[in-house]
Amino acid sequence: MSSISTLKPSDLDAFRRLRIPPELLETAAVCRVTDVQARENWGIRFDPGADLSGIIFPFFDPVTGHRVTALLRRDHPDLDTEGNPHAKYLPPWGDNRHLYFPPGAAALLADPTIPVVFVEAVKSALALTALASRSGRSLLAVATGGCWSWRGKVGIRATPTGGREEERGPLPDLSLIRWEQERPAIIVFDANIASNPDVRAARWAFAQYLAAMGAKVLFADIPHDSGANGPDDRSEE
Repeated sequence: MSSISTLKPSDLDAFRRLRIPPELLETAAVCRVTDVQARENWGIRFDPGADLSGIIFPFFDPVTGHRVTALLRRDHPDLDTEGNPHAKYLPPWGDNRHLYFPPGAAALLADPTIPVVFVEAVKSALALTALASRSGRSLLAVATGGCWSWRGKVGIRATPTGGREEERGPLPDLSLIRWEQERPAIIVFDANIASNPDVRAARWAFAQYLAAMGAKVLFADIPHDSGANGPDDRSEE
């Protein structure tokens, strides 16, 4: 059974509103799962009483094509005391963090003339990939998963007291992209960057890292008063 056949008509309608076509969803192996499938087939672990039904976004290594992790978008996430969704997105238990590379990324990694656009959400990367296809342009859209999620566990190091601690740094996935010749790297984080100092700090730290790698770094902001949160909300423009 193809992945697209597991999606509900309402799922397809939601993606169409972002101008993400069914063909791209099929290539990206986006699929719908039940609570049992999320737990047993994808290794998602959470409160046994929680409903884990939702949509799975698989992550593939753009070089080998092997699946390296996934991300579940829950239909019915828990709500915090203020009514905001909590644990809306969940990875498989114990998986290492990875960047999300959409279909077609393998052919774009090594060409330093093709801009790389970093976004937070997977659906933003898919929406920009679809936009590039419609407009006949070449760009590599990459999702970090969050403003600081371009960093993660990269090893274990010894502490001065003789113990061991987790070492964190830029994800190894970033080294898959050829950065020489001042390759354009455009960071487009979500609209809350206008009001959240931590998001601005994350963007600045990421920009410094990319510049040190040889990229020409540019920022693009989503107007905070536009009603849009991420670039996928404005992909029709």
